Amino acid sequence: MKILFIYKYAILGGVTTQLVNRLSTFNKHFECHFAFLNDYGGTSAFNDYPNVYIIKNQYEFNDLITSNKYDILSIIDTNEIYDWIDNLDFNGFIINEVHTTTLNLNKINELKNNKFINLILTPSYYMKNLIEKSYGFKNIFPIEVLPNCLDFNKFNYDKYQEYSKEPSILWIGKLDNHKRWNDFIEVCRRLESNYKDYKFNYKIVGGVTANNSVTNTFIKNLIEYNLIEKTTWYPSIKYSDMYKIYSMVRSSGGVYVSTTKNESFGMTILESMSIGLPTIVPNLGAIPELFDKNSKSEFLYTPRNLDMCCKLIIQNLNSTTSLDLSKYTPNKVLDTFLDILNKYIF
Repeated sequence: MKILFIYKYAILGGVTTQLVNRLSTFNKHFECHFAFLNDYGGTSAFNDYPNVYIIKNQYEFNDLITSNKYDILSIIDTNEIYDWIDNLDFNGFIINEVHTTTLNLNKINELKNNKFINLILTPSYYMKNLIEKSYGFKNIFPIEVLPNCLDFNKFNYDKYQEYSKEPSILWIGKLDNHKRWNDFIEVCRRLESNYKDYKFNYKIVGGVTANNSVTNTFIKNLIEYNLIEKTTWYPSIKYSDMYKIYSMVRSSGGVYVSTTKNESFGMTILESMSIGLPTIVPNLGAIPELFDKNSKSEFLYTPRNLDMCCKLIIQNLNSTTSLDLSKYTPNKVLDTFLDILNKYIF
């Protein structure tokens, strides 16, 4: 059975990362293909896997579909593909995956009268409830939860990575309003101002897609708050090397911090937890689903309460975590996917 996953942006992280993680086990049951409309370096995460495509127009899309005769199309937050499908004679099963929690989520309303969708998948119960109740999809399409997965064989703590003598504070994300990078800069400023008995350094990963105006503002803020000499900025890192960054931070006695506006799942949070790195995150969206009841008070802060965030950072310095993440293994998620398909196809 052949399945084509379609997503707008091939970018390191996010959905692209998730597709790479699925491939490790999904390819045992399906011939998996991946198509993107734009490449921002994300296709490199697939290494030499042959069935990865950049499609620039409808003609290339038509050729891809007709020449491969796919059984399943899984379209991820890329509504414009349906206009192209409308000009095709495609008789396979169509899944619409919803991963975004940005303003783009409002575009889901465009799908209410969609004649092609057979099933909606989303990575968390938070998203399922949001789509069903807030957007009114409960009686329109079946909606199932397929969690994100992580290959824990590749995301293991590496104690041999070089690390700093003082704790590193790690932040990962796009330099955009959704990830609230400016909140993290403010967290760093408060740590420097209010916790002078401690010495920190800061690692920021992401921002390769930011425009010059945002990048300039970002750098200006680091300079203004005297953070520039203490901060290492990695605009982009190969996904296969990300475990090294998490490991460096853990070895330093530091923590991972998120200041996100919302999350449909929280992939970098799962990655951080898999390394045993204390993970300080806002209590919103799907993020609480990743934590058990006993650990929430240790790591979750009230959204935008940056003083609370700072306190949790201090409390978790020089510590490690060990949480049960077994339901997010690629094999477990594959089993869930097959169970879902058994309900609607097989």
